[in-house]
Amino acid sequence: MKLKKFLDEKGEIYKDINVDRIKIFWRENKAKFNYKPVAQIVGTNGKGSTGRILAIAALKGGLNVGHFTSPHIFDFSERFWLNGDIVNSEILDETHDIVLGKIGENAASDLSYFEYTCILAIELFSKCDLIILEAGLGGEFDATSVFDQKLLLVTPIAFDHQNFLGNTIKEIAATKLKAAGSDIILAKQEFSEVYMITEMIAKERKINVFRAENLSPDLENFEDQNSPKFMAINRQLSFAAAQKLNIKTDIKEFLISPLFGRMSQIAPNIILDVGHNEQAARTIACELAAKGAQVNLIYNSFLDKDFSAVLTALKPVVKRCFIIAVNSERIAKKADLERVLARENIEFADFNGDLKQSEDYLVFGSFSVAETFMKFYRGGKLAANTPARETFESGEDAQ
Repeated sequence: MKLKKFLDEKGEIYKDINVDRIKIFWRENKAKFNYKPVAQIVGTNGKGSTGRILAIAALKGGLNVGHFTSPHIFDFSERFWLNGDIVNSEILDETHDIVLGKIGENAASDLSYFEYTCILAIELFSKCDLIILEAGLGGEFDATSVFDQKLLLVTPIAFDHQNFLGNTIKEIAATKLKAAGSDIILAKQEFSEVYMITEMIAKERKINVFRAENLSPDLENFEDQNSPKFMAINRQLSFAAAQKLNIKTDIKEFLISPLFGRMSQIAPNIILDVGHNEQAARTIACELAAKGAQVNLIYNSFLDKDFSAVLTALKPVVKRCFIIAVNSERIAKKADLERVLARENIEFADFNGDLKQSEDYLVFGSFSVAETFMKFYRGGKLAANTPARETFESGEDAQ
């Protein structure tokens, strides 16, 4: 069975999370796979960008590199980056056949969509010198956490997925950081509790903790005028990781914004960002406020997101909100969104596709919002010769 059909039958969305299944599976099947210990990335925001920046730097430093990230915007294959290229579907189908041959169809069918994609990545990257895995949800219970680890990178931690991770920063940080099985490198954190929890877990597990700012030049050295300031934190963390991994490269290799969907300027008057939580919203609001910008927000949210906090954070830079319809059973009820918008005195309407060149827009809310908007914006598909598609596939700066 082709990979796409196999995954479609699983379904990407599942309501019940089994935290033991992948651990049991890996304990029984680990010996069938050969790979080098991974660099895992956990955190709330910036995981994808941090991983890709590190991957590109490592590739330029002479290593064979695989980078797994999720979710995707246009196509499932976007989750797999190998030595500078998005892996094509034919190679993924071949890898799928190899995995099935190793574990059998029954075991593969028992795994969730995300769990199986992680196993697929480990097989695909088996010959890599460096494997970089972005955690999907949390850390302690994430499928990426079962693999042998050489380094744990921690991006800024904030509120998100509270129904699964916990209702306080301490609880969220603890769940994420219990993924640690090796040295930890912390990006600059907003909440002091993250530092406290990290030190506690590191002491218990007898591992080392390093702060990115102590392994790298000052943060301003990673800033540039063509990308948002928060990208500097991701660059600094990836640079610090490169130092710990003994990757020989120059700081200029880190001055990129490599993933489409992170404050991407897809048109002179349209910014698209896949952020979906309060921290991301506050950061973007600060960026726009610093430029004196006022935007029309094209938005929707999943049920489990605190869209009230997101909209409150964005309010100072939003003129009006257009609710874009997203085809997902997880999407928030439109009436609930409208209730929050009315409470915040944000003018709102349904998104009908009317984009005025004289107006500025921010597309924000999730990968699903970005995917829905881009399908509309490019008439159902992104043309092969557009800057967004070219930069997304090559790993170059998408801004």
